[in-house]
Amino acid sequence: MRLITPLIYTFALCMIAMPAQAYLDPGTGSLFLQGVIAMFATISVSISLCWQHIKKTVRSWLGKAPDPTAPYHPSDKDAK
Repeated sequence: MRLITPLIYTFALCMIAMPAQAYLDPGTGSLFLQGVIAMFATISVSISLCWQHIKKTVRSWLGKAPDPTAPYHPSDKDAK
């Protein structure tokens, strides 16, 4: 309860609309769109580079055996 009350007040304060007195030109929307695209590209490349490690970790959490068709990687200590 002690944490919820300040959060409610903060949310209510953020919902009060005030004039911005600013101009957003078309380049601002383009910059925002470019940032969103870059974020998705970064996330997808990061996941694709680490996919084998992520898959191996999730399989170990679930208690399943490693995939025998997975390519060998030098960082695999238990693979022979």
